[in-house]
Amino acid sequence: MKTRRLLDNIYRFLNQRPVYHGLFWMMLFGIMLCSNYSKNHDWQAALVDESIHLLFYAFLVYVNLFYLIPNYLARHGFIYFGLVLAMCAIVTPIIVLVFYLKYFDQPFYRANIVGSQFVLFLGNLFVTILSTVLRVIMDWWNYQTEKQTLLTQSMQSELRFLKSQINPHFLFNTLNNLYALTLKKSDKAPEIVLKLSEIMR
Repeated sequence: MKTRRLLDNIYRFLNQRPVYHGLFWMMLFGIMLCSNYSKNHDWQAALVDESIHLLFYAFLVYVNLFYLIPNYLARHGFIYFGLVLAMCAIVTPIIVLVFYLKYFDQPFYRANIVGSQFVLFLGNLFVTILSTVLRVIMDWWNYQTEKQTLLTQSMQSELRFLKSQINPHFLFNTLNNLYALTLKKSDKAPEIVLKLSEIMR
């Protein structure tokens, strides 16, 4: 029982939108930061570069979550994926331009950035599609949870209704029988009391 309550509390905590958004961005930023540092061995540069990347990823993800998914995913799947591809294709050269200007005095980095446009595009596409997958999973989970809650409430309401329909004569006869058993000091009396209490609970 305590374990179930703990899991419910954890679920309610994680189901708060700011929490799982924060967890998503922290995990993604951590992966990006470690990947950058493993190549360049410069924490400061990695922090700045990946922060810029993260801003563009955030733009892609939230346009996807709050506009593309609600308006296109369910009804116009092909249009949705076309718009995702177009959005990533538009954002990628903007990222390249930002880093090109940032490393304007470093020809090696400029050439590397220009040459990695396709990789940047794939990264943008991956993060956007990942946000879609996570959104679909969360929506499905919420739907199942709400469905289970409604089912439980329906069963409880039905049970309360059935209890309210118990014939008063049945209760009267049961109490009379119980009274008779107690006069006889029958061993069945406690069992009947328990069963009656379960019915009336």
